[in-house]
Amino acid sequence: MKGPTRAAAIVGTMLLALAAACGEKKVTVNVDVASFIAPEERSGHYVAPPLSPPVEFELQPIAVDLVEGLNNFTVAEEMGMDVAVQFRNASGEGRARFTVFFNDAAANLFDTPPVTSLEADLVAGQTTTGTSHFDADERVLALFRQEQVMMGLRMHWTPASPEALDGDYTITQIDARVVTSVQIF
Repeated sequence: MKGPTRAAAIVGTMLLALAAACGEKKVTVNVDVASFIAPEERSGHYVAPPLSPPVEFELQPIAVDLVEGLNNFTVAEEMGMDVAVQFRNASGEGRARFTVFFNDAAANLFDTPPVTSLEADLVAGQTTTGTSHFDADERVLALFRQEQVMMGLRMHWTPASPEALDGDYTITQIDARVVTSVQIF
């Protein structure tokens, strides 16, 4: 067995073992959400002309496939997510913002409320890492109860010096920890 079939078999075995156990039945699933982003899109280059209006960039909507079959036996009760982006700023000064969106469909993804946003001050010749943690509200939990959720990422650079804001970014972490209750019977 390979891929999703093997994963479903492992999850099924875990759930049956949990169902046989006494007490409250919980399953914690760690999802490396960043792994769903194409490798060539996890890093990139940014340029914002000096003293210009902010420059924005959005990645195409990203499908995040959750564990197949897990939702047949469990219900997501809570979720936390950690996000980190590294900015290697070569020139200029300003501010970067990285925003994460989730929706059940790609249409209007960036019109939904963002789930988290991180900011970082950018200084010439320095590397800065912006981080964020959020705990999901009921809207986001409902999305993670499905087999697939759509993720949107928006980057925003605001120059604040007479020199162009110029550098590279790398998305280093988007990790979700989903706690579910087992509901077999």
